[in-house]
Amino acid sequence: MKNIILTVCLAALGFGTGGCVSPPPLDRGRAITAVLAQKEHAGVICARILIDEQQIVNVQLHGLKYLHALQKIDVTRCPEPFRTAWAGYCAAWAQKLKNEKADRDTLDLISMWKGQMGDLKALCRSLEAYDTAPEWGRCEQAAIACGAQLPP
Repeated sequence: MKNIILTVCLAALGFGTGGCVSPPPLDRGRAITAVLAQKEHAGVICARILIDEQQIVNVQLHGLKYLHALQKIDVTRCPEPFRTAWAGYCAAWAQKLKNEKADRDTLDLISMWKGQMGDLKALCRSLEAYDTAPEWGRCEQAAIACGAQLPP
């Protein structure tokens, strides 16, 4: 009887599985969702948005500031597939900026996007240059596969 109780207690504590219990999918999804919100915030604080008569006319991004903001986002609580995709995404931005010989004052033209002021949050979620978009797509795929909900 003591062996049964001990076995049940050890299993409940995770010792029968090598002591490593993966977080529930909901926690993984929440961790990724938090990263996505921080990425959106980074886009807002690093963007230069031209507005004319309540219309968004042009969006430019301080690329180096954006990259530094992305690199500060903690992804350690996210599952490995997302962390790997995130590292690739940051590397794509670093390579893009290196290729452009960007400095701290360089502005990337991200979009000739035009829209209503109410579309600003959606715009900042999608601030991607053509040469970083494939890596961002990998982040989105990993996020979905890990149970995260992408913003609309």
